[in-house]
Amino acid sequence: MEKTTIMPGGDDAAALAQPVLKLIVIGNRPALAQIADDLALNPPYKPRLVVWYQQNLPQEMVTKYGITADVKAFSLSVSNKLGAKMLQHELEDYPGVNDIFDAAGTVL
Repeated sequence: MEKTTIMPGGDDAAALAQPVLKLIVIGNRPALAQIADDLALNPPYKPRLVVWYQQNLPQEMVTKYGITADVKAFSLSVSNKLGAKMLQHELEDYPGVNDIFDAAGTVL
């Protein structure tokens, strides 16, 4: 299967323009990115994509979505509206990441 994670050098603008659910991973979090990628490979009802910013999130996104230092991931709807945020203290597991993806699916 094709990987869904956008790695450094990938075209994040093209990925964000796709009409799919997106999970944005911020920072050096390979385990979280892998869990999100696994869940994106076999989505339950809407296509999913993971965009991983290993260094810093672009300032435009920080401002637009109100991302603070305590956020390690967040989801976007098919129209790029904020779904949910995963905070630093939250467990990085399959159910938690799936909930973040699902929250984006409820935003129109």
